[in-house]
Amino acid sequence: MFDWFKDDDDDPDRDATDDWTVDVSTNVDHLMDVDVSVSVDHAYTQKADGPTGTLDPEPTVGPATPKDTPDPTPKTRGRFQFPSQKSFMQALEIRAKNGAQTRVETVYVITGNTYTTPTDIFALDDPEFYSEATPTSVRSNGKAMAERIAQHYPAGEAPRLIARIHTHPRGKVIPSSADQDSASRVKEHFEEVFNTTDFEFFHGIHAYQHSNTHSENRHTPEQTGNNVTWYGEQYVHELGLFDETFQTPKEVLVP
Repeated sequence: MFDWFKDDDDDPDRDATDDWTVDVSTNVDHLMDVDVSVSVDHAYTQKADGPTGTLDPEPTVGPATPKDTPDPTPKTRGRFQFPSQKSFMQALEIRAKNGAQTRVETVYVITGNTYTTPTDIFALDDPEFYSEATPTSVRSNGKAMAERIAQHYPAGEAPRLIARIHTHPRGKVIPSSADQDSASRVKEHFEEVFNTTDFEFFHGIHAYQHSNTHSENRHTPEQTGNNVTWYGEQYVHELGLFDETFQTPKEVLVP
């Protein structure tokens, strides 16, 4: 789906801001494949009963948002509680593969209504968010992405957890220097659009590699160090999270 993405030299203002973020993979091989994906912004909610986030019994207008309920796990801020539901893992897989004939890097965002537990996945498939996407790098407009996510929340409300994830097709969960150079600005975009700093923020890398193993424990997450690994239908996936500087690994907890 990203075959037409390229730098647009006819836009003199595009590089005049720091809204664009460049993510680069390290230790990556080229990977080509064909698959099908969803192309919606709000791709999953914790109440989902299916792999693409179909809500039951009635769809909600926006994502799950905090009201006046206190966070039940305030002492574990800085950790990420990985949901063990198959539908959650399948939603991550669908977004990571993004439907492109050539597997390219892409971006998605996870939010939650507590500081530790995710409830929503935003696919961010709109081509206007990207100026370039290859198997080893992606150039995305972080400010526009943050604004789109904020549109799903009522005025004055914000998620308590935000994880901005980019993919490494056939790569590893290792941030590059380019990832780290723009890391702090990415969080600032969310602070600006939500007008708050009261949320737990994670940078993340979702790496995946082709697997010929027909695992009997498919969609059974396993903790590997600070990260989480699971087998999908086609790939073995690994998700690793980091702090706002993209330098310090954060713990992903598997139930």
